[in-house]
Amino acid sequence: MNRFNVDQTAPAIELLRAEQRTNRLLHLSIQTSGGSCEHYYHFLLGYLLPLAAFLAQRNLVSEHVIMLRSCGPLDRILREIEVPSLLLCERDTFRAIKDRIAHSSWGQTEEIKGFDIGTMPEELFRYEIDRIRVGIDFVRLRLARAIALATSKVGAAWNERPRILLIERGEADPYYCSSLAEHGNSASQRRSIANHGLLTETLTATHSGFKNMQFETTSLAEQIAWFGLADIVVAQYGAALTNIVWMRPGSHVIEIAPNTKNVSKTVFKKLAQACAISYARLGQDVDQFGPAPISAVADRVAAAAERMRKEHAFADEDTNRVIERRLAS
Repeated sequence: MNRFNVDQTAPAIELLRAEQRTNRLLHLSIQTSGGSCEHYYHFLLGYLLPLAAFLAQRNLVSEHVIMLRSCGPLDRILREIEVPSLLLCERDTFRAIKDRIAHSSWGQTEEIKGFDIGTMPEELFRYEIDRIRVGIDFVRLRLARAIALATSKVGAAWNERPRILLIERGEADPYYCSSLAEHGNSASQRRSIANHGLLTETLTATHSGFKNMQFETTSLAEQIAWFGLADIVVAQYGAALTNIVWMRPGSHVIEIAPNTKNVSKTVFKKLAQACAISYARLGQDVDQFGPAPISAVADRVAAAAERMRKEHAFADEDTNRVIERRLAS
């Protein structure tokens, strides 16, 4: 996969066409809803999974050089998936060159829509889970070996059940503090839990299968492994909860949500429901940097753990078998 800026784009196109021995170039616009693909929620649901579903259904990889806009620091995930023939362009370059390609004899343009929630009223929105699953399966198959290795490594060190995963918001990539960012601020700059340390201590003391993790620089394969193994995930409202899509049906999510105007009450609830994940929402005191209700969180975790024990819901099904069944149906 290649990445070019505005001054390099014209010769880069000729180079890519020659390298790939193709006369076709596809300028593919992926329209996220209400946010930037440089941030993880809109990247995963509004960019990557729609792209993956498009590639799985159209099988264009071998025929075209596919031009996409850059997603800033999240380009590392596109590189991880190793889809050949991708040409990533700085976002202004990507927009500027669209007409030139559309009127050429060797290129074409196309637009697809993301799967993320945007400006539509939340009560009217529903996730297109069947289309999302096409993208999920494509990504899982591309990363099958890396996911298997990560799952084996994480599972060996996380063998007490229930596996409880608490997400801690880490430091933002410096990119988001620069003029390059489409929208500034990320990770702990946007919101955090003031008493996260005390919450970690409480859950550590009561559950042997508890882990606290930050995922800002973690590979996608590792994130898939962590969320795929987790029985219960606890996280503040934010991008990391997008990883609900990698969780097993029947597992649990507990969202800690600030009561502020810019915090959706249903975006992750609806995602959990679409993925057959049990969901609970607890309010965060004061604002997006206030403390979490530790006793309430601990009680919810204990109740979810007891429910899973009664339902014998700790069996881990091989992910590849799930994918094979979907592809065969």
